[in-house]
Amino acid sequence: MKNALSKRLDQETSRMRASDGFNPFPLAIAAAIGMAGYILIASSTGTDVPSAARAAVLVAVLVFGVWVGWVDARSHRIPDAVTIPMAAAVVAGVTTCTLLTGDWALAGQALLASATLGIVYLVAAIAGGLGLGDVKLAAILGLALGFNSWTTVLWGGLLGLVLALPHALGVRKSRRLIPLGPYMAAGAIAALAADLLKEWMMS
Repeated sequence: MKNALSKRLDQETSRMRASDGFNPFPLAIAAAIGMAGYILIASSTGTDVPSAARAAVLVAVLVFGVWVGWVDARSHRIPDAVTIPMAAAVVAGVTTCTLLTGDWALAGQALLASATLGIVYLVAAIAGGLGLGDVKLAAILGLALGFNSWTTVLWGGLLGLVLALPHALGVRKSRRLIPLGPYMAAGAIAALAADLLKEWMMS
């Protein structure tokens, strides 16, 4: 069993290295450790842990979201080599915050939001027009958005579609597909940033 899993992992690593030029797992580990380390340091200095975790998750979504958007805009694909480190960072942020605060309800909300957006995009992919990369990205963004609130999930999900609408209408006659990743990432980043800004202004 262990040898089979190891062989499968080696195959996937080779595939991603061939298609994207690098092995994403070291970056994923570094992103997770960096995320957890930052939140632990913030906690030790008396900083509000949830706020620090949300800010760190926003930075991760911003950095990897821009990367995802750039790749998708150029090649119409969202590679696992980018989404794996992105997922590792967001999961590490949610997990570390939950372990420090004991707020399992918020973690459950984040997981439910991830599943919800993932399923919505999976249904759309099955219906046609979306790739599995979009589905994976939706699940990751759902986790980050759900770590804030359901309102943030709603605004982040809808804003991405609204931003994509002019592009979609522009290519409607040619029936070409548009890269949805840049708009999904932009909508999530805007919603997360607005939510964090509102929290800081009220504190």
